[in-house]
Amino acid sequence: MTRTRENMDRPTRRKSFTQGMLHPIALSATIFAQVFFTSLFVLKTGADLFNLQLAFLPWSAVELVELLASVGMLLGVISSVLLVRESARRMRQVSDRVNAASGELHQYLETQFTEWNLTPTEKAVALYIVKGFSNQEIANLRGTTESTVKSQISSIFRKSDVNNRQQLVSWVIEDLITGIDPECEDEQGRTLTA
Repeated sequence: MTRTRENMDRPTRRKSFTQGMLHPIALSATIFAQVFFTSLFVLKTGADLFNLQLAFLPWSAVELVELLASVGMLLGVISSVLLVRESARRMRQVSDRVNAASGELHQYLETQFTEWNLTPTEKAVALYIVKGFSNQEIANLRGTTESTVKSQISSIFRKSDVNNRQQLVSWVIEDLITGIDPECEDEQGRTLTA
């Protein structure tokens, strides 16, 4: 994505890791309730299995424990479904972003290659260079000789005003990261600048 003058002045809004997820405190409380009431339910089930009386708990409390254990398990199912849905949504977003980025990169390279007036053959060779293929590999892939590929690469360098493969790849990367804000955060959430 190319940043324009309009959106370069606009601050970018970073999403926090938990944005869009269940609130961490509510999730912790649900997990605690599940563990507590499930433990009581297991205790009650064990007492029933071994025909033991829970003399320290009145009958109404035992029924309440069973009811709350059932509610805790239901909350567990609900929270699991919500978390799985959120994870699936995030996976779709990441997949969409990767697909968009790869499409934008291809379009970006195509536009630049056209601005340099590269022939279709030179465009293909330039793309192989950006992908990291050697002259021999490019020749094999294109069904030509290595000397033909060298000639095409010389023409690409002349038209693009670069001197070697590294400069060509560096040009692509530099243009792509020009619009990226060098600020990032460390593990503690502190803002770092380059």
